[in-house]
Amino acid sequence: MDGKYAGGHVKQANRAEDRIDCRLKRHQNMKRVCVLALREKNARDRERTFTRIVREENGPAAFANVTHHVDCKAVVATDEHPSYNDIVAKNEHRQVNHSEAFRTNDGVNTNHVESFFSRVERAYVGIHHHFSLKYFDWYMADVAWREDNRKRDNGRLTAMVLMTVMQAPTSRDLCGYWQGYGPPELDFSDVLKAFKPI
Repeated sequence: MDGKYAGGHVKQANRAEDRIDCRLKRHQNMKRVCVLALREKNARDRERTFTRIVREENGPAAFANVTHHVDCKAVVATDEHPSYNDIVAKNEHRQVNHSEAFRTNDGVNTNHVESFFSRVERAYVGIHHHFSLKYFDWYMADVAWREDNRKRDNGRLTAMVLMTVMQAPTSRDLCGYWQGYGPPELDFSDVLKAFKPI
């Protein structure tokens, strides 16, 4: 499990003395959000990705993500970010300190979720060129689906998409899209409320 910030680029001024420190909260763009990603890897070589869009990487959001998607017997591997410290109350929790190594001696790493984040970066640069905040969770669902099914051939992927589309009911978020209707804005007010997994 790990988090990645995306969106909300702030263009810097040309002259060095006019530039601002974007690390400070008062200078940050509010379109910048965090993707909390949880990758499942098990012995049957089955991979699944669960994403959650939050305003910032924090303990309650991470704990809610683990509570909704992870079995109590599973082992959760994270980096050393302090927002993941509460996970130990529910699951066995192993951490890797990235300032010392990317993988511990006993094999703990976050490479699976970093693979997903590299796919997010490539999707931003090569496919979408911009992530709209209104559809940000849809972009992440698309990238997660591509990452989970990357070993399947194109014919099977096409069949999966067609079967899903034919069985799905009419989307209320896309119905009337050309008339200006769309999905509701992202709500960051309550990170603990239940949400539908992707």
